[in-house]
Parts: sequence; C-alpha cells; structure tokens
Amino acid sequence: MKTFLRTTAAFVVLASLAVFGYCLYRTVFTVDCVSGGPYLSEVDVPECPTGASARVWIMQGAVFTGVCALWWFLLIGRRSAA
Repeated sequence: MKTFLRTTAAFVVLASLAVFGYCLYRTVFTVDCVSGGPYLSEVDVPECPTGASARVWIMQGAVFTGVCALWWFLLIGRRSAA
C-alpha cells in the first residue's frame, strides 16, 4: 500500500509540473495584451485572448497541488519515531 501511495504522489507531482509548464508556455507566448479598463482607449494594445487569466489561476493551483503532493510523498516514506 505504501508503494501505491508513493507512486500516486509522485505521479501527482509530475502531472502538476507538466500542467504548470504548459500553462506557462501558453502564457509567455501571449505577448502583450490588456484585459480592459481605460488602457484600451489610450494605447493600441490587443485584448487578452480567452482563457489567459484562467491559465494564471491554473498555474497557481498546480504549484499548490505539486507542493502538497511532494510533502505527501516525503511524509509517506518516513518511519515512525516510536
């Protein structure tokens, strides 16, 4: 059972790293954009594509999930002190 839990935790860490990398790749190549406000009338900058802000939230969730899964992975391997 311990091996299954460690494998699952390792898979979650790798999956969150992959999701973070993909979202970062897509966000970096968005170039410059504006999501609204008074900036649209003053400067000729295109609006952000659909889902740009969602990718930022997904990246934050991937970091949180990856850190929690890494902690879980390390915690499962420890032996009890008693």
